Amino acid sequence: MGVKRMNCNPNEYVSQETKCCARCPAGQYVGRECDSTRGTECLDCEAEVFTDKQNGLSQCLLCAKCDNKNQTVVKECKAHENRQCGCNTGFYCHDASCEQCVQITSCPPGQGVRVQATVTNDTICGPCDSGMFSNVSDRTSPCKAHTSCEEQGRPLEMPGTDIADAICGPFKSGCSWELPAGLWSGLALNTLLLFLGLIFWRTRRRSRKAVFSSVPADPGVSGGGRPGVHLPPHAPSPHMDIHCQESCDCPSHITVDFKCCSPDRVVENGLHITQPEWTSFPNPFNHEDQHGNGRPDQLLGASLGLHSEPQEDEWCGM
Repeated sequence: MGVKRMNCNPNEYVSQETKCCARCPAGQYVGRECDSTRGTECLDCEAEVFTDKQNGLSQCLLCAKCDNKNQTVVKECKAHENRQCGCNTGFYCHDASCEQCVQITSCPPGQGVRVQATVTNDTICGPCDSGMFSNVSDRTSPCKAHTSCEEQGRPLEMPGTDIADAICGPFKSGCSWELPAGLWSGLALNTLLLFLGLIFWRTRRRSRKAVFSSVPADPGVSGGGRPGVHLPPHAPSPHMDIHCQESCDCPSHITVDFKCCSPDRVVENGLHITQPEWTSFPNPFNHEDQHGNGRPDQLLGASLGLHSEPQEDEWCGM
């Protein structure tokens, strides 16, 4: 006769008597199987043993030992959980159960870490690319870029390799104001000359301004009188043709340069020229002399007692 196949549900197991008995939960085991009158009897797992899922086991499982070299306990053993082992720093688990710890690989100089080690995987190393280097041997450092001497303003003395960084010279001077001593001397001299020239120009300008702006006092005014405009004597030029009537009763005439000539004292064509008489007259542009009446040009004429030269039809005897 063949063995009868039992179809039990997932929460049951087939007993030795070929019956479907209930499974024990995690942390327990089957103390006695079920029969026709009673169900499965479950018992708790004791120290250093465990069951981590529903089971029909007749005894609990032994907890793992983390006493191998370079192993360490990550989780302690419990009735429903096995002890979890790990590896010390610098090692990784060779498999999922971590029964063996293996030292993590250190990447040598010229190679950098591409992928760092994990709990169950070793380091992945790779050679440094162009322009990169690694001068250490460890399990964490990737390749680094060579130092850019140009960006730092320093000359390149030795290019870098895959195991050494570039060597730069001393810093270059980037200050535009640093000029040779000769240029500084020339600049200082030019500045000094420019300063002295400016002083000389201003002094001369002030002197000329003082000469033109000075107005001498009227010698004809005494005792508190207001000074007038004094016209300095100026003899007529021999080349100037001064024409004043000699034999008529016309009054003296004023030349264009304010010279007063009398008919009996000036001879035409420069044969006998006597120093003309000068007339001092008040400043026509002084508002105090206006007495509130008239315009400056009217006051000028009134002060001088003069009129313009007679026209041709106004000459005496004509």
